[in-house]
Amino acid sequence: MPHLEELYAVQNRRSNFYLLARNFSKSFEKSYAKLVKDHGSGKSDTKGKNNTEPTMDEKKAFAMSLYKISKEELGTLIATLDKA
Repeated sequence: MPHLEELYAVQNRRSNFYLLARNFSKSFEKSYAKLVKDHGSGKSDTKGKNNTEPTMDEKKAFAMSLYKISKEELGTLIATLDKA
């Protein structure tokens, strides 16, 4: 008998949200790889505020800020990222 986790994973693969998230993830990874190829990773030997990974609080603040913009602005942001 399959484990509950396996059943959940199978159901998730068929979910519209899962498929949407998977497509966004693939699109992001493809765009990011192109940016790194064209412009480098952006990492530097020097340390400074702009060269550090964002903290968890900064990531949370960014994610929460996405809820504050309009649907049109979010669509523009996604379209811009998709073109890159």
